[in-house]
Amino acid sequence: MKKILSLVVLMAAFTSCEENVQFNDPSLQGEKNYGLWRAADAHASIGADGSVTIEGITVDEQVVLRTSSFQNGTYSLGTTDQSNRASFISTMNGVEDIFTTGVTNGPASKIALLNGGTGYGNSTAAFTTGGSGTGLQVAVLTTSGVVTNALISLRGNGYVPGDIVTIVGGDNQAKFRVVNVQGSDGEITIEKIENGTITGKFKFHARNDNDSIVSYQNGVFYKIPIY
Repeated sequence: MKKILSLVVLMAAFTSCEENVQFNDPSLQGEKNYGLWRAADAHASIGADGSVTIEGITVDEQVVLRTSSFQNGTYSLGTTDQSNRASFISTMNGVEDIFTTGVTNGPASKIALLNGGTGYGNSTAAFTTGGSGTGLQVAVLTTSGVVTNALISLRGNGYVPGDIVTIVGGDNQAKFRVVNVQGSDGEITIEKIENGTITGKFKFHARNDNDSIVSYQNGVFYKIPIY
Protein backbone atom coordinates (compact mmCIF):
# COMPACT_ATOMS: atom_id res chain seq x y z
CA MET A 1 0.00 0.00 0.00
CA LYS A 2 2.85 2.38 0.88
CA LYS A 3 4.52 1.65 -2.48
CA ILE A 4 1.30 2.46 -4.34
CA LEU A 5 0.90 5.71 -2.41
CA SER A 6 4.51 6.68 -3.14
CA LEU A 7 3.98 6.02 -6.85
CA VAL A 8 0.88 8.23 -6.91
CA VAL A 9 2.78 11.06 -5.20
CA LEU A 10 5.68 10.70 -7.64
CA MET A 11 3.38 10.80 -10.67
CA ALA A 12 1.68 13.92 -9.33
CA ALA A 13 5.04 15.63 -8.85
CA PHE A 14 5.86 15.20 -12.52
CA THR A 15 2.51 16.40 -13.82
CA SER A 16 3.22 18.97 -16.53
CA CYS A 17 2.44 22.67 -16.34
CA GLU A 18 -0.12 22.25 -19.10
CA GLU A 19 -1.93 19.49 -17.22
CA ASN A 20 -1.90 21.42 -13.93
CA VAL A 21 -3.68 24.36 -15.52
CA GLN A 22 -6.83 22.30 -15.81
CA PHE A 23 -7.27 22.67 -12.06
CA ASN A 24 -7.19 26.47 -12.22
CA ASP A 25 -10.19 28.18 -13.78
CA PRO A 26 -9.25 30.61 -15.21
CA SER A 27 -5.46 30.50 -15.44
CA LEU A 28 -2.52 31.83 -17.43
CA GLN A 29 0.79 30.18 -16.66
CA GLY A 30 3.99 28.85 -18.17
CA GLU A 31 7.61 27.98 -17.51
CA LYS A 32 9.46 31.31 -17.38
CA ASN A 33 13.19 30.67 -17.76
CA TYR A 34 12.44 27.08 -16.67
CA GLY A 35 10.59 28.03 -13.49
CA LEU A 36 6.80 28.00 -13.04
CA TRP A 37 5.18 31.41 -13.55
CA ARG A 38 1.47 31.93 -12.88
CA ALA A 39 -0.56 35.10 -13.33
CA ALA A 40 -2.48 36.35 -10.30
CA ASP A 41 -5.11 37.78 -12.65
CA ALA A 42 -5.79 37.39 -16.36
CA HIS A 43 -8.27 38.72 -18.89
CA ALA A 44 -8.69 39.01 -22.66
CA SER A 45 -10.29 41.37 -25.15
CA ILE A 46 -11.25 41.23 -28.83
CA GLY A 47 -10.69 44.39 -30.86
CA ALA A 48 -12.98 45.85 -33.50
CA ASP A 49 -10.64 44.41 -36.15
CA GLY A 50 -10.95 40.89 -34.70
CA SER A 51 -7.54 40.95 -32.99
CA VAL A 52 -7.08 39.32 -29.59
CA THR A 53 -5.16 40.63 -26.57
CA ILE A 54 -4.58 38.38 -23.55
CA GLU A 55 -2.98 39.80 -20.41
CA GLY A 56 -1.72 38.04 -17.32
CA ILE A 57 -0.33 39.98 -14.36
CA THR A 58 1.42 39.50 -11.04
CA VAL A 59 2.47 42.17 -8.56
CA ASP A 60 5.39 43.35 -10.68
CA GLU A 61 5.26 41.38 -13.95
CA GLN A 62 2.96 41.20 -16.96
CA VAL A 63 2.63 38.90 -19.97
CA VAL A 64 0.78 40.24 -23.02
CA LEU A 65 -0.17 37.96 -25.94
CA ARG A 66 -1.59 39.43 -29.15
CA THR A 67 -2.92 37.76 -32.29
CA SER A 68 -4.31 39.32 -35.45
CA SER A 69 -7.48 37.20 -35.31
CA PHE A 70 -9.74 35.39 -32.85
CA GLN A 71 -9.98 32.38 -35.19
CA ASN A 72 -8.66 29.04 -33.93
CA GLY A 73 -5.14 28.40 -35.17
CA THR A 74 -1.44 28.95 -34.55
CA TYR A 75 0.14 32.40 -34.95
CA SER A 76 3.92 32.71 -35.38
CA LEU A 77 5.76 35.39 -33.38
CA GLY A 78 8.82 37.47 -34.21
CA THR A 79 7.82 37.76 -37.86
CA THR A 80 7.37 40.77 -40.11
CA ASP A 81 3.67 40.65 -39.15
CA GLN A 82 3.86 42.40 -35.80
CA SER A 83 0.10 42.11 -35.26
CA ASN A 84 1.11 38.72 -33.77
CA ARG A 85 3.47 39.29 -30.86
CA ALA A 86 4.20 38.57 -27.21
CA SER A 87 5.61 40.85 -24.52
CA PHE A 88 6.93 40.42 -21.00
CA ILE A 89 7.06 43.53 -18.81
CA SER A 90 8.87 43.65 -15.48
CA THR A 91 8.60 46.59 -13.11
CA MET A 92 11.15 46.57 -10.32
CA ASN A 93 11.74 49.61 -8.08
CA GLY A 94 9.72 51.71 -10.46
CA VAL A 95 11.88 50.79 -13.49
CA GLU A 96 10.09 49.16 -16.43
CA ASP A 97 11.90 46.50 -18.49
CA ILE A 98 10.12 45.43 -21.69
CA PHE A 99 10.87 42.25 -23.63
CA THR A 100 9.14 41.78 -27.01
CA THR A 101 9.10 39.41 -29.99
CA GLY A 102 10.04 42.19 -32.37
CA VAL A 103 11.78 42.02 -35.75
CA THR A 104 15.49 41.51 -35.06
CA ASN A 105 18.51 39.63 -36.40
CA GLY A 106 19.99 36.32 -35.28
CA PRO A 107 20.23 32.61 -36.08
CA ALA A 108 17.28 31.38 -38.16
CA SER A 109 14.56 29.75 -36.04
CA LYS A 110 11.80 28.91 -38.51
CA ILE A 111 11.70 28.81 -42.32
CA ALA A 112 8.99 28.41 -44.96
CA LEU A 113 9.63 26.86 -48.39
CA LEU A 114 8.66 29.16 -51.26
CA ASN A 115 9.89 27.38 -54.39
CA GLY A 116 11.10 23.82 -54.96
CA GLY A 117 13.34 24.40 -57.97
CA THR A 118 14.49 21.44 -60.08
CA GLY A 119 17.46 19.08 -60.24
CA TYR A 120 18.03 18.78 -56.50
CA GLY A 121 18.90 15.66 -54.52
CA ASN A 122 18.22 14.81 -50.89
CA SER A 123 20.71 16.32 -48.46
CA THR A 124 21.21 16.54 -44.71
CA ALA A 125 23.14 19.81 -44.88
CA ALA A 126 22.67 21.77 -48.11
CA PHE A 127 24.43 25.13 -48.33
CA THR A 128 22.45 28.32 -48.89
CA THR A 129 23.06 31.77 -50.22
CA GLY A 130 21.30 35.11 -49.87
CA GLY A 131 19.56 36.89 -47.06
CA SER A 132 21.13 39.12 -44.43
CA GLY A 133 23.16 36.44 -42.64
CA THR A 134 25.62 33.64 -43.27
CA GLY A 135 26.08 29.98 -42.42
CA LEU A 136 22.50 28.72 -42.69
CA GLN A 137 22.28 25.10 -43.87
CA VAL A 138 19.19 22.97 -44.45
CA ALA A 139 18.23 19.33 -44.75
CA VAL A 140 16.18 18.88 -47.91
CA LEU A 141 13.78 16.22 -49.12
CA THR A 142 13.05 15.99 -52.82
CA THR A 143 10.64 14.34 -55.23
CA SER A 144 11.81 14.01 -58.84
CA GLY A 145 14.41 16.68 -58.18
CA VAL A 146 11.99 19.19 -56.67
CA VAL A 147 12.57 20.24 -53.06
CA THR A 148 9.39 19.36 -51.15
CA ASN A 149 10.59 20.07 -47.62
CA ALA A 150 13.47 21.98 -46.01
CA LEU A 151 14.44 21.84 -42.35
CA ILE A 152 17.14 23.85 -40.60
CA SER A 153 20.28 21.79 -39.87
CA LEU A 154 22.60 24.73 -39.07
CA ARG A 155 21.03 28.04 -38.05
CA GLY A 156 23.78 30.41 -39.12
CA ASN A 157 23.67 33.99 -37.81
CA GLY A 158 22.68 37.52 -38.78
CA TYR A 159 19.39 36.65 -40.49
CA VAL A 160 16.24 38.74 -40.20
CA PRO A 161 12.57 37.74 -40.64
CA GLY A 162 11.54 38.01 -44.27
CA ASP A 163 14.96 37.12 -45.70
CA ILE A 164 14.70 35.11 -48.94
CA VAL A 165 17.37 32.41 -49.04
CA THR A 166 18.36 30.16 -51.96
CA ILE A 167 19.32 26.50 -51.55
CA VAL A 168 22.55 25.80 -53.43
CA GLY A 169 22.28 22.97 -55.96
CA GLY A 170 20.06 21.88 -58.85
CA ASP A 171 18.96 24.92 -60.84
CA ASN A 172 19.55 27.19 -57.81
CA GLN A 173 15.88 28.15 -57.80
CA ALA A 174 14.74 26.43 -54.60
CA LYS A 175 14.05 29.22 -52.12
CA PHE A 176 12.65 29.69 -48.64
CA ARG A 177 11.75 32.58 -46.38
CA VAL A 178 13.15 33.07 -42.88
CA VAL A 179 10.01 33.35 -40.71
CA ASN A 180 11.72 34.37 -37.45
CA VAL A 181 15.03 34.11 -35.62
CA GLN A 182 16.20 32.71 -32.30
CA GLY A 183 15.72 35.00 -29.33
CA SER A 184 12.62 36.60 -30.84
CA ASP A 185 10.28 33.81 -31.84
CA GLY A 186 7.45 31.56 -30.66
CA GLU A 187 3.80 30.73 -31.23
CA ILE A 188 0.38 31.50 -29.83
CA THR A 189 -2.30 28.87 -30.45
CA ILE A 190 -5.97 29.68 -29.97
CA GLU A 191 -7.81 26.42 -29.35
CA LYS A 192 -11.26 27.47 -28.23
CA ILE A 193 -13.47 30.48 -27.63
CA GLU A 194 -16.71 29.66 -25.85
CA ASN A 195 -19.02 31.09 -23.20
CA GLY A 196 -17.10 34.36 -23.14
CA THR A 197 -13.71 32.74 -22.47
CA ILE A 198 -10.60 31.87 -24.50
CA THR A 199 -8.34 28.83 -24.20
CA GLY A 200 -5.04 27.97 -25.86
CA LYS A 201 -1.29 27.72 -25.42
CA PHE A 202 1.85 29.74 -26.08
CA LYS A 203 5.64 29.76 -26.07
CA PHE A 204 8.09 32.51 -26.89
CA HIS A 205 11.53 34.05 -26.56
CA ALA A 206 11.58 37.85 -26.31
CA ARG A 207 14.37 40.44 -26.13
CA ASN A 208 14.78 43.77 -24.41
CA ASP A 209 16.85 46.79 -25.50
CA ASN A 210 19.94 45.31 -23.83
CA ASP A 211 19.62 42.10 -25.88
CA SER A 212 18.71 40.06 -22.78
CA ILE A 213 16.23 37.27 -23.46
CA VAL A 214 13.28 35.96 -21.47
CA SER A 215 11.88 32.53 -22.32
CA TYR A 216 8.38 31.12 -21.80
CA GLN A 217 7.73 27.45 -22.59
CA ASN A 218 4.69 25.19 -22.13
CA GLY A 219 2.49 28.24 -21.63
CA VAL A 220 -1.25 27.80 -21.28
CA PHE A 221 -4.16 30.22 -21.06
CA TYR A 222 -7.27 28.40 -19.86
CA LYS A 223 -10.78 29.83 -19.88
CA ILE A 224 -9.56 33.42 -19.68
CA PRO A 225 -12.61 35.74 -19.50
CA ILE A 226 -13.12 38.06 -22.48
CA TYR A 227 -14.13 41.59 -21.41
